Amino acid sequence: MRVIFSNSEDYTMSVYAVSEGMGMIEALDRVKTTCLRELFTLAGATTPLKAPGLGLTEKLVLDIQNLSNREMTKLAGAYCRDIIQVSIDTEKLEMLVRNIKRIDEETNGAIEFIQRGASIPLMEKLFGLGTSEVTALRKGVGVTPAGGRPRCTIEQRFDIQASWQKHSETEERARYMAVANETELSLKVIHMVVMQSENDAIVQSGQITKKTA
Repeated sequence: MRVIFSNSEDYTMSVYAVSEGMGMIEALDRVKTTCLRELFTLAGATTPLKAPGLGLTEKLVLDIQNLSNREMTKLAGAYCRDIIQVSIDTEKLEMLVRNIKRIDEETNGAIEFIQRGASIPLMEKLFGLGTSEVTALRKGVGVTPAGGRPRCTIEQRFDIQASWQKHSETEERARYMAVANETELSLKVIHMVVMQSENDAIVQSGQITKKTA
């Protein structure tokens, strides 16, 4: 039998054992013993017809079921080294590490936007988060959103538009954060102004098209 670890409790247990001063061989033997005991537990509870699902034969399942508890313990403890081969699927582990890092970066980025007052429409646009997800994040970081339409003076609107144009070549998330840092306004206000400016530009473009037609 071959056991491949990519993200398992048994692999974590072996790493913990090594960190506590146990040698790698002893740690792996502990993992092998655990795997065998789990296998024997499953074999004892299954029917012979389901033996292939465990990587066993029908006869072997019947033989295991006929063992006494003492014999089962002796088998799992004394001979596991010759039965199970333990290895780590490094390719899958590397993929998991990358995915976990990416998820953490996404979560941290979303939290930062929430803390800077981002609205649900902006969070949906930039992070693909729905209302319930944004609400949960707000609750998790202790943020209570301001109700109603945000206020924005003419000067603040000009500041937002100028900063938005200044960072026109910047990636969208970083662009919003750069404007927030420069203007010291909430992302909800900034998003509102940006959307209004884009809508005004569309209307103006449509009027120019009609005049030239």
